[in-house]
Amino acid sequence: FRGGVAQLIEIGVAREDRGKGHGHRLLAAFEERARDEGAHLAEFWTDDLGAEGLLAALGWERVLIRPEYMGGRTWLLLEKSLADAE
Repeated sequence: FRGGVAQLIEIGVAREDRGKGHGHRLLAAFEERARDEGAHLAEFWTDDLGAEGLLAALGWERVLIRPEYMGGRTWLLLEKSLADAE
């Protein structure tokens, strides 16, 4: 698996628990585990366009935007280098 790409399929936090940092902790745990497993890059698709600024502040970069993709919504493909954070 050395040098691979880790793909995050989905992350979710119950509505009543949002805004408490749980999402950040889940994302950080995913990144740490992926790094531990030898991934050099992490990627995921999201239709939460409002989160792009926050994710950019955490080191994620938009690679692709797909208007009217799944469900007729706009989706973003985001990536983060895991090698830089070692």
